[in-house]
Amino acid sequence: MRASKTTLNETEVATKSTDGPIVSTSLHTTTIGTTVVNLSTLLTIPKYSLPPHKRQGAIFDIERQSKYTGEVNARNEPDGKGEYTWSGAKFEGEFRNGKFNGRGKLVYRGGDVYVGQWKDDKRHGVGKMNWTDGRLYEGGWINNAEEGYGVKKWKRGSRYEGAWVNGKRIGEGVYTDADGDRYEGTWVGDKKEGNGIFTSPGKGRYEGEFKNGTFHGRGTRQNVEGDMYEGQWKYGQRDGVGTRTWSNGDR
Repeated sequence: MRASKTTLNETEVATKSTDGPIVSTSLHTTTIGTTVVNLSTLLTIPKYSLPPHKRQGAIFDIERQSKYTGEVNARNEPDGKGEYTWSGAKFEGEFRNGKFNGRGKLVYRGGDVYVGQWKDDKRHGVGKMNWTDGRLYEGGWINNAEEGYGVKKWKRGSRYEGAWVNGKRIGEGVYTDADGDRYEGTWVGDKKEGNGIFTSPGKGRYEGEFKNGTFHGRGTRQNVEGDMYEGQWKYGQRDGVGTRTWSNGDR
C-alpha cells in the first residue's frame, strides 16, 4: 500500500491506491493507466434520458407530405411523445406503435380541434371537441363517436347534457334550446322518446309520453293561461279519451 497525491482545482487531496494501476486526476482529465479520459464528458448528465428501446428521430413522407419529429421505437415508428403534421393537419401528443395512443391534441385540416384521449388513431376516452361551425362537445368518446356522459352545445345557444351512444342522444338527458324550451327525459336515436317533461316560456308544460320527438301516448299539458288537458295524445295532438280543465276550474 502506498499513498499518492492528486491535484484538483489547485487543492491537494491525499488518495490511497493499491499496487494496481495508479489513478491520477486533474481539473479537466483523468489518467487510468495509459488512457486519458475527458472529465467534462464523464460529468455531463443529460436532462432527459429516453428508455433504452427508444430514441429521438424524424420521419418524412414526401408522397403524403407528412413529417414526424419525436420519440421512435426500434422499428422507427412514432412511439412516445412527438409531433406529426400531414396535409394541413397537426397532432401533438403521445404515440404507441406508430398510432395516436394516450393524450394529444389534433388540429384538423378544416380547423376543428380535439384535445383529449386517443386509442389507435381514434378519439377514445375523455376529450373536448370544437367544430368550426360553433358546436362544442366535452365528455366520453369511443371509436371517434360521443359515448357515455357528455355535454354538447350549439352555436345558437342550444345545449344537451346527458347520455350518448355511438354519437347519438340515447338514454336520460336534458336539452334546452336557444328560446328557453326545455326537455328532460328519455331519448332514443337523437329524439325525445319515452317519458319526459317539456316546459316552454310560451307553450306551457307537458308531462307524459313522447314518441319521435313529440307528445304521444298518455300525458298532461297545461298552457300558459292555466288551461289543462289530461289524456291521450297522438303525434302532438289530443286524441282519444281525455279530460280538459279550464283555468277557472270548469271542465
